[in-house]
Formats: sequence, C-alpha cells, structure tokens
Amino acid sequence: MGGSIYEGAFLGLSGFQVAQNWDVPALLIAVYDESLRSLDLVLDAWYRLGDRLLGVVVNKVPAHGRQVLLEEVVPFMERKGVKTLGIIAQDSKLQALSLEEILGITGGELLTTSPAGEVRVEGFLLGSMGLEAAVPYFRKGRGKALIAPADRADLMLAALECPISAIIVTEGLSPSESVIHRAEEKGVPVVLVDMDTLSAVELLDAKWGIVALSGKGKVARAVELVKASLDWEALLGALGV
Repeated sequence: MGGSIYEGAFLGLSGFQVAQNWDVPALLIAVYDESLRSLDLVLDAWYRLGDRLLGVVVNKVPAHGRQVLLEEVVPFMERKGVKTLGIIAQDSKLQALSLEEILGITGGELLTTSPAGEVRVEGFLLGSMGLEAAVPYFRKGRGKALIAPADRADLMLAALECPISAIIVTEGLSPSESVIHRAEEKGVPVVLVDMDTLSAVELLDAKWGIVALSGKGKVARAVELVKASLDWEALLGALGV
C-alpha cells in the first residue's frame, strides 16, 4: 500500500477501494499533528469505510500530545463510533538517521574508516556560531551531528571532545588532517558533502523521520513500541480472532 489511504486511486487500488471492493477490514494509522488536522482524515475514512474500519492507531505522538489525545480526542472519536486501538509515542531512535542513510540522502563521501558500531543521528548542530557559544551545545550533543564547512576546524575539534555522533563537512572541501585524525581516534565518522550548509540541513531535515525502517536497532525498537502501544485484545476482537 502507498503512503496514504488515498494513494493508488488512479489504478483502483487506493486503501478505500481495496477495502470496499474486496470487503476487507481496515486499520487506519494516523500521524499525530499539533493542529489535529489528521482528525478530519480519520473521520473522512470512517464516513467512507463504515463498519469496515476497525479503528485508528495514532503514531508519532509527542509526550505533550498524549494527554490531549486521551482526554479530548479519544472520547470524541469514541462518540463518533471510531475506536482508538493504540497510541504510539514519538521516538527519537526511530526518527534518527543512520550513517548509511545520511550518505545516501546527501550523496556524501565517508572520509574516515567505517565506525565499529551503529551510528544514529538524532539531530543536528550548525557550525554557524562562535566557538565559545558553541561548546555548551556540543556538551549536550549526544546523538547529534555537527554540520559545518571545512574552515571551521575549531568547531569540529571542539565537538570531537564532546559526545557527538558524526561530523558533516559542507562545501565539498575536506577538513584539516587534524580533524580527520582526531575523528579516527574518537570513532566519529566524518562525511563530506558537495553542498552548502543550509542546503544540507534542509535536505536532511526533509527526510527526518520518513526514511525506511532499517537496521536491527530500529526494527527491534519499532517492534517493542508496537507491542506495548496497541490494544491487542480490542484489535483481535474486532477481527473476530
């Protein structure tokens, strides 16, 4: 199936058409959004599918959104006849980008040897500030990658003394040998990309949280979240199992 229940309509294979034409039940996965616009999509699906809609699972729910769902949205949907069968929390580990994904997205080149362990980048630090102002951010940068041009060796060396996951060097120019050497010692991958810093940030940000679910760590975490978050008894009951 495509990325939404509407995709494939021109082939007669949208989620709606498959459920209606083959008379099969449907479970709707709705991604949480602050404006609750996804609520309109859920209700539209309910109007179209009727009893074929088993219920809805709300995905990528931030901690502050869970209470709103439980206190306001879930009861409202229940009154409409739509069961909420699960609320899956937003998880930084699942939204993180692996080193392989970063290389694939940017077309970048790995300048260091491949790290021994799995690399997960859960956010970015931009090399656009002074060294003194940047260091406090670097110290809180566990799981993040520094994105900076090659002439900011001062930032890169400072970041390498902190718990960062990777360095992404922009503008297509390699950083100094001192940066590469220290990164090798620390086991931090350095990626060279042929684009400016802003373009690199925008490109990676656009892919954030929507790249394929891959890697043992991500798959295991996804299974764990689904097992813990779905109302399996209600779901199996709706399926008649």
